[in-house]
Amino acid sequence: HVGGVMPLEVSIDTKKPGGVLKTATLKRIEDFQSRLDEYTELSKSLSVADGLKFARQAYFNGDESQYKLPGRQEQAFILSAIEEKAGNSLLLKMLIDSTRQKTRINMRVADIGVTRMMTLQDNLQKDLDHFFPAGEYRAILTGSSLTFTLGTHYLVRNLFVSLGLAIFLISLFMAWMFSSSR
Repeated sequence: HVGGVMPLEVSIDTKKPGGVLKTATLKRIEDFQSRLDEYTELSKSLSVADGLKFARQAYFNGDESQYKLPGRQEQAFILSAIEEKAGNSLLLKMLIDSTRQKTRINMRVADIGVTRMMTLQDNLQKDLDHFFPAGEYRAILTGSSLTFTLGTHYLVRNLFVSLGLAIFLISLFMAWMFSSSR
């Protein structure tokens, strides 16, 4: 009854070095995040697209109307400014690998129970497959929330199988020992 949240991440492999920062990929990430906003179980997600939008807005002195994905030339300037000011930017380290081929989208998921989490996982995977087609991208759900959910699911299922098998084998051995099926 207390509730709580667990981390959930999406890992996206563009299959090409530098593919994360392509405009088409950033637009897909932004569209996928808009879809994530429709799930009440999920918190606001954070991705490299958000970081670039924040940086663009900061470049234009915090003007709210400038909170959007930068164009190709703006992106090159913003990335060079981020790397120059912050060395190896924490944003880039957290969300993009060194080859800029893989990225992550971070969020939190409410503790909704195993059954609802399995349904949510299936729905999120369908959305991932829609926004990031398998031929161009490799997108997977990951995080300790999924590890916990799948582990709990397998544990409960295997406990019932073990209990049923134990009852069956004990009954079989007792019937054999006493030479009676009763």
